[in-house]
Amino acid sequence: MAQSATKKEIRLGLIGLSMGFYAVTYVREAASLSGVKVVAICDLGKPSEYIEACTGLTSENLAEELGVPVVSNLDDLFNKGVDAVIIASEIGEHADHVVASLEAGAHVFCAKPITVWNSHMQRILKAAARSHRVVLPGQPARYDDGVQEVVRAVHSGKIGKPLLVRIFVQHEAMSQAWNRDAIRGGGAFSEFGYYCTDFAYWITKERPLEVFGYGENFLNPDMAFWDNVVMLAKLPSGTLVSMDLSATIKWQYPWFSIEVIGAKGIARMPGHNYASIIHKEETVLGTIRYAPMHLREIRHFIRCIRGEEQPLISLDDAKAAVEMLEALRESIISGEPVRLE
Repeated sequence: MAQSATKKEIRLGLIGLSMGFYAVTYVREAASLSGVKVVAICDLGKPSEYIEACTGLTSENLAEELGVPVVSNLDDLFNKGVDAVIIASEIGEHADHVVASLEAGAHVFCAKPITVWNSHMQRILKAAARSHRVVLPGQPARYDDGVQEVVRAVHSGKIGKPLLVRIFVQHEAMSQAWNRDAIRGGGAFSEFGYYCTDFAYWITKERPLEVFGYGENFLNPDMAFWDNVVMLAKLPSGTLVSMDLSATIKWQYPWFSIEVIGAKGIARMPGHNYASIIHKEETVLGTIRYAPMHLREIRHFIRCIRGEEQPLISLDDAKAAVEMLEALRESIISGEPVRLE
């Protein structure tokens, strides 16, 4: 059980601004919470042009808004006496920053995905086991009302045994060079495919026996891996899972939709309340419903530190998602099914 900070002001630092919207949204929300004091922003010494390209403002702009200093390295941040950190650096840097933060005695929230590589996940798991601190992997979709309702329906047995799970995720490919790099970000497949594999594991509570995928890079030739992907998984119970990812839709469209076909019923989260035969950029169909997922993540993180709630997503959950994602990457590259241990 993580140590509780129930009666204590939580001193919090931000590590990295690479994840742009997430970095700024998370730290602003944390700063607004009672009993939380943001003490510094660590920009990791990244150039101002880099920070501004990611976030639309400089680290100094954000620091001035929050009334905190900017530091350029982790030691200077940890010397501020932080109890907790929000990590929003490049995905390829996450494991280093999670491990360093845990070794410094801080609770950790890491923006999604915590990693997309099994080797990095193992380092995180070992550090977490030594630390006894809260480590909350980011996955904003777990905080969406509709997604939660579908998962509750499945887990409660309301629709019977899941027979077929259909998952669709869309998120336009990010434009920063680090997002598109095979190691620093892993491209759209890695960053947003993590949603697909986490959904699959969260809904079914099963690791797959075998996965297979097809991927194409239709509109992003400079980006690692693929911008549209079709993925399949067979589970030990016999349940079949299909996961589709698109990173080329440039107009308003639901980020995700889920349909679970069970032996006794169907649970659906379509992401919008209309039907359409043709949907293009110029089509006007109505407002898409979104829950304040990102804000809920940070509030949940703080409550976990205080011992008021248990993490909604565990490191074991993240490990299962990463294992599936890496196996699918192998399958798409090889053109063959991949069996998981």
